Amino acid sequence: MRHTAVSHRQSRRALRILLISFICAVAFTISAHALELPDAVSAVLGSRAPDTVSELPGEYIKLIAQGMNPRQYKPASNQHPVNIDANDLAVILASLHASEPVSAPVFSSMAAGVLAPKLAAALARADAREDVIFAFTDKGDGRRTVTSARMFYLDDKLHFIFGDTLQSVDAVADSLPNQFREPFRAGKRSERIRDHVRVDGPGVSHWPTRISERDDWIIVDIPRIVVAYQGPTIALVPFNVDGQIVSTRTTQSAPPVEERVTPLVARTADAQELQPAPDAAEVNASRPGFEGIRRRLAELKQLFEEGLITDEDYTLRRREILDEI
Repeated sequence: MRHTAVSHRQSRRALRILLISFICAVAFTISAHALELPDAVSAVLGSRAPDTVSELPGEYIKLIAQGMNPRQYKPASNQHPVNIDANDLAVILASLHASEPVSAPVFSSMAAGVLAPKLAAALARADAREDVIFAFTDKGDGRRTVTSARMFYLDDKLHFIFGDTLQSVDAVADSLPNQFREPFRAGKRSERIRDHVRVDGPGVSHWPTRISERDDWIIVDIPRIVVAYQGPTIALVPFNVDGQIVSTRTTQSAPPVEERVTPLVARTADAQELQPAPDAAEVNASRPGFEGIRRRLAELKQLFEEGLITDEDYTLRRREILDEI
């Protein structure tokens, strides 16, 4: 009898352990869908590892599985891959301005010129279930700051969720960044990160929540922000993707802003036909003046001297600018 009682107690204990394990597993599954899990945890649970587009000291651009939205069981599919003109992306980056708690441009024009071709390449490479995350150490305008963000194209708008923004740095920016640590943490759908910064700009709205709006999550109307831009000419730095240089020149035959944003999955054969070459007189009329070329050459030289581009990129881009004369 005593042996039977001990066996019953052991059986009840084993059942309790199984029941608790089951409840914990269910709770963890629910929380995984309700909250955006860190990338490291997602990797353990089976999500594919981030796809690195570019990684340099103080900089990374990666494709990563979508984070979860607290208002959705599963986030809506992004409109990826998408083709956004690098010139438009540069204008968007240069137009963004932090207003709280600091007041400053989020990216210098030099940073916009370096980042835009890389981000354009990342958006054209991402699939519907991937976001682009990036961090960049900006050495322009006499400052040294890191800004990190998540980016994706959804509902015909470009979304940015900013994480660590305008974080002053020193030696850490000279090493390969860790995307899970400050100041290289991209923004999240599920929540703001600590010490977030409000970002604004022309043609920019903020993601609404049940209580207010996310001042770290902006939604960009690309045609509006591009048309409103009145800043300096931005010299784009070519980016080598799989052995091919991403085009960084806007020609007279470039389509209107609205037509430059094209989800690649929705393209038809007709949409991919080449546009007719512009008339020679139109090309000559569109070429920048001497002052504009001299300014672009000076900006390109500064990028080279600060080590932001290679000697090969500098030579190639310099030749392209001189060919416009």
